[in-house]
Amino acid sequence: QRALAAGGAPGATAPPGTSATAMGADQRGRVRWLVAAAVLEAAVATALDFRFGAAMKARFTGDDLVTAVSLFYGGSHLLLLALQVTLVPRLLTSRALPVTVSIHPLAAAVGAGALALVPGFGAIAFVRTGEWVLRAATSRTGQELSLSALPPVPRARWKVLLRGAATPLGAALAGGVLYLTSARAVTEPVAFAAILAGVILVWLVVVRRAARSFLAAMAAPLGMRGVALRGRQHTAFDLDAWIRLVAATGLPEPRAAELARAAMARSGGAADEITPYLADEDPAVRRALYELAARRPRPAAVRELHVAAQIEDDPEALAAALDALAADGSKRWELRVGGDLDAAPAVGEDGTIYIGSDDDALHAVNPDGSVRWKLVTGGDVRGPAAIAPDGTIYVGSYDKHLYAVAPSGQIKWRLATADKIHGAPVVATNGVVLIGSQDDHLYAVDPAGVLLWYVRTGGDLDAPPAIGPDGTIYLVGDDGILRALR
Repeated sequence: QRALAAGGAPGATAPPGTSATAMGADQRGRVRWLVAAAVLEAAVATALDFRFGAAMKARFTGDDLVTAVSLFYGGSHLLLLALQVTLVPRLLTSRALPVTVSIHPLAAAVGAGALALVPGFGAIAFVRTGEWVLRAATSRTGQELSLSALPPVPRARWKVLLRGAATPLGAALAGGVLYLTSARAVTEPVAFAAILAGVILVWLVVVRRAARSFLAAMAAPLGMRGVALRGRQHTAFDLDAWIRLVAATGLPEPRAAELARAAMARSGGAADEITPYLADEDPAVRRALYELAARRPRPAAVRELHVAAQIEDDPEALAAALDALAADGSKRWELRVGGDLDAAPAVGEDGTIYIGSDDDALHAVNPDGSVRWKLVTGGDVRGPAAIAPDGTIYVGSYDKHLYAVAPSGQIKWRLATADKIHGAPVVATNGVVLIGSQDDHLYAVDPAGVLLWYVRTGGDLDAPPAIGPDGTIYLVGDDGILRALR
């Protein structure tokens, strides 16, 4: 009480430029919905408690009753803990608030139907357990979140009143009805379940209305109520609203920027809805559109996204476009080659994919999955290819040769080593190609195929070398030694 009189809960502060005590019309309306929801929730819980208590006393007596009650509450708390650790965080972070707060009443409605069909002890015990666990796991957290948008003083006051007044009021109302109809409530389970289902239906409507009021309040400072409530009002992607949101995320006021980011997380359409707007002049808008496309991918948008990525000139927007293309995840094509594939593909600037195989060949594949060419070597090709800035493809083979291949598929030259080549070549900034072999040597070759130098080690060189910023070459081999070379 002292904390409330001092201006709110300890540590609670009002956002800059707002009142710590005054509530607007929307906030007062949300409180009324929350009060109604708390009363109805308590009424449902009390009715289920009554049926559960009657069933428990009818089934157990004496010490058995004490043991059954202890096991019930112990098991319920254990289940609640498991849900709070695993399922609840995912529901609250990956679902809209109206979905989260609907879980409890929907589960209670299913339970009411179960009581009508199977009016035994097992059914009421299961329904009572589920109701108790979900009340703590989802309804309480949803209530806390809905209250969070209130100013500090009313937030603290109504948190106390909802649990200290509204909940007991709902329990008292349900208790009074049960007192007058207790005999019928026990002997007529179908009628009991029907009345309970009706109350639950009203409760479901009320909690969803309270949740939607919260979403509208979060977006109201940005003029985005329609965006936040798109489940009812959204019909098509609104680029103007999206541009305002993108601009608002860069506002100097932290709270306004935070609200804009929260609204962006809920706004917008699917990837195929936004592709017509990817030609916007503002790279920040394009980047935000790509990010939205990545969150809601659609196979129908892949072609448009691919074209947009090819002409994108802003580095950050291009990175977002590539993320959007990768997020789709739908299978566009597949190509079967004549052997195992043991290495990662390499992709050229024109989109051509180069992949080696145990069929002794290097395959060049077009972006649409068609084969461009196939270069047959004398052994398995198990290492990734490397692509030089001029488009030359370098790849090693188990036939003991390093190949330099033109983009057309013609061999430019090849260099013989004394054993299999398993790893990938590395192209230095000066064009020199470094390749390790299972003959224990590292070879350096110029772009024309001339051997510049080689270094002997004490074991197979199956891993590609790495080149540091200062040109230092780092090398590992089967002899267990890391080497640094100049």
